[in-house]
Amino acid sequence: MRTGTVPLSADRQKEIKMINTRWVQVSKDLPEKQKQIESLLKELSHFQDQLTYLSSWTSTTRTTLEENPDNVEPKLIDEVQVKKPEVEGVLAKGQELYKYTPPSQPEKEKYHSLSDDWRAIQGQMIVHRERLAALRIQKTTIETLQGDAPALAQFNKAWAELSDWLSLLDQMVQTQRVTVADLDEINHMIAKTKGALGDMERRRPQLEGQMTAAQNLKNKTSNQETRAAITDRIDRLQTHWEESQGRLADRHQQLHNMLQDSSDWLDARKEVEPLIKRANDKLESWQDISYTMDALKKQNTDLKVTHTCTHTHSHTHI
Repeated sequence: MRTGTVPLSADRQKEIKMINTRWVQVSKDLPEKQKQIESLLKELSHFQDQLTYLSSWTSTTRTTLEENPDNVEPKLIDEVQVKKPEVEGVLAKGQELYKYTPPSQPEKEKYHSLSDDWRAIQGQMIVHRERLAALRIQKTTIETLQGDAPALAQFNKAWAELSDWLSLLDQMVQTQRVTVADLDEINHMIAKTKGALGDMERRRPQLEGQMTAAQNLKNKTSNQETRAAITDRIDRLQTHWEESQGRLADRHQQLHNMLQDSSDWLDARKEVEPLIKRANDKLESWQDISYTMDALKKQNTDLKVTHTCTHTHSHTHI
């Protein structure tokens, strides 16, 4: 008597063939997938190293610039320019990564520190460039306005003060954050932005005085280069003023909206919390199911009432 293997059905043979084909494909794909994973791990490790290094560098650089804003070394300015693509690249990469994977708390703090410090550094660079522009204007106008040197000096001083003050306002808007639903914190920032807007209105006569002074200086010289330099300076100051005021007003309104939304959310939470507690208590009481008819009817009634309450509240606060 001969013993043979049982022939496989056509469907089973087809299934095995598909499995074999898939196995071959997976075997081919695995090395490539492994390379991709290793590449991603290497990229992530590089990002974290850059984040650590740059957050330390920006912190030190910001401190240096803020402690001695009137005497910025050219070497440091060059270093900031060289680092700019690297810093902005890391910030952009972090935004992309954190969309899908929230960072750890230490990494999150480093990222926010890097972002805040970099904005502050950029603000300091703007102030520095404006001061250099002031020196250039002073140099080009000193010969044509020799008799009005005090007026020119006063113009430059007032211009620098206003520019620095506007840069500080910009920095406040950009760097000071608030926590959603923290009403005290939000109200504190609303008061600060309101105060800053009031300061701008009180200082507006200074801006108008600068515009008048600029026109007077231009009227006293026929040198086109000097006139153009003064015009450029006052135009940039006026533009800076308008942009700062716009950003400040937008932030003030944003904070008011956040305050309203946070208040609504907190009120809704107060209403819902007792309901959630009752629902949890009910769930705990239903852990032991009774099999008597009366008890089951009561549990069913309670369940319907609880469902109706939660359904009503969920629609009320959507």
